[in-house]
Amino acid sequence: MRIASVIAAAAVAAVSVGIVAGAYTNYCDGVTVSSVDMEYTVKLKDIGTQFDICLSEIHNKVISEVKKPATEEPTTAEPAATQEEAPAAEPEPAVDHGQMLSELYTQRIELFDEYTAELTTAEYDTALMLIDYDLLLKKLEILYDEYKDLKKQAQDSESLFKIGGCDMSAVEADEKAVESKYYDIQALLSEISALKADIEAVTGTKLTSDLDFEQAYLIADVIKIDPATLTFITGGATLCVPQGVELKAAEAPDITGQYNTALKCYYALGAAMREYVAVQEKIKKCEAEIKLGKATAEQYDILAGEKTAAYLSASTAKAELAKAMIELDRASGGALTYSRGISYERAMAYKSAVSEAQSGSGCWIIGRTADGVMFMPMLLPKGVAPEGDDVVTYKLEYNGEKIYSGGGYCIIPQQEYKDKCDHAKITYYINGIKTAVYRVDVFSPYGEFIG
Repeated sequence: MRIASVIAAAAVAAVSVGIVAGAYTNYCDGVTVSSVDMEYTVKLKDIGTQFDICLSEIHNKVISEVKKPATEEPTTAEPAATQEEAPAAEPEPAVDHGQMLSELYTQRIELFDEYTAELTTAEYDTALMLIDYDLLLKKLEILYDEYKDLKKQAQDSESLFKIGGCDMSAVEADEKAVESKYYDIQALLSEISALKADIEAVTGTKLTSDLDFEQAYLIADVIKIDPATLTFITGGATLCVPQGVELKAAEAPDITGQYNTALKCYYALGAAMREYVAVQEKIKKCEAEIKLGKATAEQYDILAGEKTAAYLSASTAKAELAKAMIELDRASGGALTYSRGISYERAMAYKSAVSEAQSGSGCWIIGRTADGVMFMPMLLPKGVAPEGDDVVTYKLEYNGEKIYSGGGYCIIPQQEYKDKCDHAKITYYINGIKTAVYRVDVFSPYGEFIG
């Protein structure tokens, strides 16, 4: 079967099975933030505060060195004291603020990466559980329908037995089938209950019947994904790096295994969808033939059973593809979903970790890629309030030089730090009209826009 046919078949039955490209949202990201140790934000804020103080002391030291007066001529020595003097106290070792700054910088990046990894792990794991939960609910619905049909059949057999239409063995067989299906339902309910408890333990919220499970499904056209062109975010980064800090080159991870699994699941879904479409066509034909007396109700029931099986098969294939895509995104450092940004809840968590000296409004984060650093505005600052179809752009400058102009996210070279130039300048525009100007901390992987 050609690839075009696979896609065409999937498109025909997409609505029936609930396949919506791009349905994945930041729901899992937002609902799991509270499950991650909040001590991370406390520690990050503390490190940021220490960093600000240390950087300030370095600047003050440079200023005092410049303003220090010339050394005065030594005065005539005074006569030695008649009594023995106490030995002089040993001088306090000089504080190497440069080394301290480098250490604090490294600690902040490592802690930020650790915190971000915890948040992302919670997001992905919850999405996987929600997909499994959704599939279990689909199976439960089918089991309930089958149970009701079997129960009706058992009642019909009992009625027939009373008038001699069947023997007791047929009645007992139908009753046994009902009992077996009942126990299947109970086993599935137990599995659903256990998974529901696990999900609620992570999210801290009750799963409701009206939850849109599609938010957990990451579905995409895998054959259009070129792993070689994906932008991999390998951790947090900053616009500038303090002297003495050595950074390892960012390397794209090997995602061959995850990509091949996703591709295999993509083709499996295509095959399942073709089967589902084929059964639907058979049912349409059977309905028309029943009206003409060319088909029976029994034949229709058989096809209806095939349709249910095909629906479950397609739903399972869809779940497997979504889970494979999530694992691909996990392995690639969010290469498939970074354009969706982060949830409001995660942005607020990062904001709570900003030091007082760097506080402002809005939120931005910076990621490390093999091609440079990716600057990502997450929440617009106060004073930038677009409406309707307004277009928001910005210009980013460092040390008086423009390093980016445009909208959305940008990948730019890491800047060479200039003495005492501790902030970049960002100018926002709405529909090309200058709206507001802010500062951005060049030594932090996250922060607020400083007014």
